[in-house]
Amino acid sequence: TTDKQFVIDGFQFQLCNETLSTDDSPISLPGAHGPRPRLSSGAHSVTAIKDGSFVNMEGLQTVEFRDGAWEMIWRDDSPAGLVIVGFTLDKAARRNDLVLDAGQVYLTWPVWSEDGLAEQQARRARAERNYKEFESVRDEELEKMNNTTNILQKALHFRAAAAAVEKMDFTDFHTLSDVPLEEDVVEIGEGLRVVKTGTAWLKTGSFKGTFRAKQQQLLGSAVIR
Repeated sequence: TTDKQFVIDGFQFQLCNETLSTDDSPISLPGAHGPRPRLSSGAHSVTAIKDGSFVNMEGLQTVEFRDGAWEMIWRDDSPAGLVIVGFTLDKAARRNDLVLDAGQVYLTWPVWSEDGLAEQQARRARAERNYKEFESVRDEELEKMNNTTNILQKALHFRAAAAAVEKMDFTDFHTLSDVPLEEDVVEIGEGLRVVKTGTAWLKTGSFKGTFRAKQQQLLGSAVIR
């Protein structure tokens, strides 16, 4: 229900080109300050332009995210990476019974190279086309199986339907369905496309050393508009 949602709206910030040293970054980042910093672009500065806001029983409230930094993480030979933006929330925000605790808040979005995304979208389109063709065959064979009273014919149609299902699995459509479509992305720089819907999470502790689930809390979605 709406009462169980905590939507912080209107937060605006700018990703800057200014490079920050590991020591000068105002907030730790999972790549630059983690166990594999070579995968990171390094920390860069962020300028907060407009505070986020939400409405509770007391009216309109603002949420001040400060001390921001961002990085891009990209594995070798991968068509996609991650844009990670971190901020410090000094004061907890409360809406009814929902609380956003003070701490280090991170926003993460998948990012694709333009060529890599186009290639994967083409693969997705082919896979979807083949999947639907085999799906149609499956449905036709199941319909024939249900309409015949001949036991042998039932078995033959069932076998054909099962073969179509196997071919559906081999299209890899379900795997490629995560590839974003054009309406799901926005240009973030020359030759780069970022997915509009990402995640927001809260982090305590260091990014190095043993991972502890309690140090990371998924908050919800981060949506670019």
